[in-house]
Amino acid sequence: RTHWNSSNLTPVDPVSVEVATININTASVQDLADGLKGVGIKTAEAIVDHRDELGSFSSAEEIMDVSGIGEITFALNKDIIVVE
Repeated sequence: RTHWNSSNLTPVDPVSVEVATININTASVQDLADGLKGVGIKTAEAIVDHRDELGSFSSAEEIMDVSGIGEITFALNKDIIVVE
């Protein structure tokens, strides 16, 4: 049985932890596929195609208009998606 010495554990300040964000209006196919959970190359291509055909996304939620991005995938990524 393993016992941990709690004095060696350092708490993490949640405010100081930086989360990488993905700007869905400027990210490349590869950046989208690498950075978004549950998004592969095909869906990343669909995001870029949607952006090219209809213009920039005006809100993060609009990514759900892309085929392959549903509520679950959006929920997994909503904290890292930015629209600028």
